[in-house]
Amino acid sequence: MGLINIAMWDAWARSLGAPMHRLFGQTRRSVPVYGSGGWLSYSDAELVDEVRAYAARGFNAVKVKVGLPDVQRDLERLRLVREAVGPQVRVMMDANQGCDLAGALALSRAALPLGITWFEEPLHHHDVAGYATLRRQCGISLAMGEREYDTRGLQALIAADGIDLWQPDLLRLGSVEAWRASAALAQAHHRPVLPHYYRDYDVPLLCGIPNGLAAESFDWIDALIDTPLTLLDGHALPREGAGWGFRFRESMLKEIAP
Repeated sequence: MGLINIAMWDAWARSLGAPMHRLFGQTRRSVPVYGSGGWLSYSDAELVDEVRAYAARGFNAVKVKVGLPDVQRDLERLRLVREAVGPQVRVMMDANQGCDLAGALALSRAALPLGITWFEEPLHHHDVAGYATLRRQCGISLAMGEREYDTRGLQALIAADGIDLWQPDLLRLGSVEAWRASAALAQAHHRPVLPHYYRDYDVPLLCGIPNGLAAESFDWIDALIDTPLTLLDGHALPREGAGWGFRFRESMLKEIAP
């Protein structure tokens, strides 16, 4: 459903000859992006090389994974990242729901001196009470939302005061309309929007809302499409071509026989 909806919006905008970001009442000319990765499978050298490369290209923020059984090992990796990018680059951490409440609290408190900007998905996304407790005690902004298929999770977290940043996933929510409706709900409760994953769709959508914060960026996506986004000084410029402004390369859509 989500992909069909995205294609329908693309066809409509192309019929009008309009870029997607102009259909929603453009509120900004560019969108901050952060370099995402830092997988737990990386060696220390791979981790440092990746975040240094993002910083060298002008990215002002990077996000890395946490949630290892050993909190001290998580902290060691975070310290390496902070040392690699320096104080001028924001550092975020993402546990992919991999912590329990005690572990998330311990990691948050220990990581405070490193200046972590936000803690993403520390707990299971249904643990609303846990998010509320963690937000009261951890001292770091909490981001959540990529696992949600509607706004019920966001509503519950807002009611419990357990969320700082809303992370809608365009495909899981199922439509551009649902994505924008969730952003409007977040705006009504003073929560910034920080979408999950789909940079090339999220950038034009973020240009059309007042509470967009940043887009997640992965380099490997560029090889799949015909018109990569322009990234400049840690910001993405929305494409001016009609519709979403890009197509997937046909060669990437065909399954290669063994």
